[in-house]
Parts: sequence; structure tokens; C-alpha cells
Amino acid sequence: MSRSDGEDEHDQRAIMSRRALLISSALTAMSCSSTPHTEPVATDQPSAKPTGSTTAKASPLPVQRKTFAELMKTAPPLGAPPDAPPADRTQLEEQATRFAPIYARLEQVWNEAPFGCAPEKAECLPAWERTMSVLAELTPSDVETLCGWGNATNTFVTREYGHVGFLKAAVAELQGELLAVLTAAGLADRFKPKERVLLQPCLSCVPPPPRLETYITFEEGSSTLSQDPLSKLTQVAAFFKEPGPTFEVRGHTDPKEPGDAKALSTARARAVREALVKAGVSAHRLEARAIGPILPVATSATAEGRALNRRVDFELRSA
Repeated sequence: MSRSDGEDEHDQRAIMSRRALLISSALTAMSCSSTPHTEPVATDQPSAKPTGSTTAKASPLPVQRKTFAELMKTAPPLGAPPDAPPADRTQLEEQATRFAPIYARLEQVWNEAPFGCAPEKAECLPAWERTMSVLAELTPSDVETLCGWGNATNTFVTREYGHVGFLKAAVAELQGELLAVLTAAGLADRFKPKERVLLQPCLSCVPPPPRLETYITFEEGSSTLSQDPLSKLTQVAAFFKEPGPTFEVRGHTDPKEPGDAKALSTARARAVREALVKAGVSAHRLEARAIGPILPVATSATAEGRALNRRVDFELRSA
């Protein structure tokens, strides 16, 4: 019995339908979709840490830390040369004896600060505790009073303030760098510096002698009084118009200042003395003296320090 064309067409449609069903089933079983399959691409990003990981976050290190030599370029001078006036030399040598071991300790802790050892690690923790403890000990107290300093020279007093201020700033700088690492490690509260209050004892109840701590400063290579020093001289003149002892008007130069240091410091001392005499101060109370570059009060490595060293100051005349 022969098949009609209609029956053959019906059978072909049924076959195609079954094939489509089989293909669809196979694709479903393989979890395929119309979206093309892509392989994961490797990246430089670290893979996510598993939940509960105890791996500590790396602590950042300070960028371009100063060397100790770079730090000390801005430190006030220590000591005095043999040709310094006796009172200055004695006091400044004593001052150097006190501050030298403090600077040596600062150098040690500055160079040995444990930045290369993460504070999260148990074996590194003692080094961090030691460093922070030493820094707390090195922090000087403020210079609260000059009581007991007796006949301290102005150079001594200025340097004393200078060394205390420099040490406080240096310690604070290193502490800040260390605390940045400790903060990143979540340990800052454990190492937070403690405030220290140290009162300097009054060593003598005898009133100190008259002191005039005003400086008259000059431009480089000049002994001419500018407007700012002239305004200071008004206060100085008022001080000297009161009855009292004789003072030296001492001219200084910066160690890096060009020219004849003795001649320049002499000219500066005389310029100030003459201005004070014109302002009504008795000439016999003022004696001009050239000191030159031997008693700087600040570093010559900075413009600010050199400006402070180009000065005239006033010192009680020794008997």
C-alpha cells in the first residue's frame, strides 16, 4: 500500500520535532545556554582570603626617612672653642656634657627603629616596646624657669631652649612615623605616648642678676641697623636707663658669613652701643666687644639659623 505525500510530510515534521527535543534535553543536561562560555582570566589582584583567616595586614613603612645626619643638620651647636670667653666656655662645656649622651641615645634609637619588623609578629613586639619606651625617656621637659642658673650667659640660655625644642621635635617626628605603622596594625592605643610632667627644681633662692635676652640681628655682611632692630633698641634703652651694672655689647657673626669676622662683629657692637648712647643711655655702662663667629646660637645649615647668629647681645660685664 503506497503512502501519500501528506503522510510523508507529517512523518518528517515528527522526526524533526523529536530531534529538536533531544538536542534541547542534551543542552539542558550540560547546563549550556545561549551565552558563550568563557574561561576565567588571571589578574594581578590577590584572591580573597578565606573566612576566618588570621593573616595580618602588612604594616606600611615611612617613605624616605631622614638619616640621623640629615636630622642633626638643624640641631643647635654644642660646646665652645678654647678662645671663647671663660664664662661662656665653662657653661657651654657643661651643657654639652649633659646633652651629648642624650643625642647619642637618640641616634641609636633613630637608626635601630624596628620598621623592618612588623609589630603584629610576636617576635617583633619587644623591639617596638623598647623603642617607644626609650623615646618616652628622651622627651625633655620644657624649660620652665631660669631660677638657679645664676650668671648664665645669653648664649647658654638660648642654646638651652634650642636643644630642648630640637629634641622634642625629633622625638615627636620619630614617634609619629612609628605610630603610623602601629595604627595600620591596630596597635596604636597600646603604644600611645604618655604625657610626662617634669618640674625643674629651683636650685637657688638667690635672685638672678639682671639679664637682657633681646637680640639685635643684622643682614649678612652688614653692621647697619634696620628699622626692626631700631624698634627693639627702644626697649633696650629703657632697660639701661635704670641704675645698674656695666654690660658688654657683644657683636657676633655667623660661622659661614664671608669677610673679616672680627671687624664685622666689632662694627655691629659699636653701632648698637652708639645708638643706645644717642637714646640717652650712659656711655660708661656699655662696653663694645667683638666675639666673631665662635658662639653661634643656632645651626648655620639653614637661613633661619644663620640669621640668628648674625647678632648683638648683651652680657653682664665680669668684674
